[in-house]
Amino acid sequence: MRVFKVTVDDGKRVYTTYSAAENKEALLEAFTGGKIIKSEDVTLQHLNSQSPDRLFVDLRRTGWGPAETALITELVREHVTNRR
Repeated sequence: MRVFKVTVDDGKRVYTTYSAAENKEALLEAFTGGKIIKSEDVTLQHLNSQSPDRLFVDLRRTGWGPAETALITELVREHVTNRR
């Protein structure tokens, strides 16, 4: 998966959001929130070797349970490791 910063025109306003997709083509096919004006792959800016540990702390701090936290954190860790 990749993380994209997407600038969108929904006919009422222009806004920026983030969306996950396998690649840019999949993003364009799946996006239904309006017309994409610009998209930028920002995966490496947001997912790095520190991400799983920071995520673990944030999930626990906001009340997620230990099982959910472990699963989500390890999935992110696996993803980051496989992207290197």
